[in-house]
Amino acid sequence: MKNAKAAYRLFCNKNVSEGKIFEGHFSASASRIQATEGPILILQHTTEFNFKRAHPGKIGFTKVSTGRKLKDGRFQKH
Repeated sequence: MKNAKAAYRLFCNKNVSEGKIFEGHFSASASRIQATEGPILILQHTTEFNFKRAHPGKIGFTKVSTGRKLKDGRFQKH
C-alpha cells in the first residue's frame, strides 16, 4: 500500500512530467547517436498481451488470424 501511495504522489506532483522523467534517457541517447558514424537502428517494441480468453477450455488457441494474401486473393489463415 505504501508503494501505491508513493506512486500516486509522484504522478500527482506538478513538478513531475514525462519529459523530465525521460530527460536523462533522451540526453544519453542523443550523445550515443552523435558519437556514431553510419546508420542507426532504432527498435520499438509494441507487443501487447491479453490473458483474457473467450473459451478458456481451448488452451493454446487464442483466435484465427489472417496473414498474407494468397494467389487467389484470399488471406492465409493462421
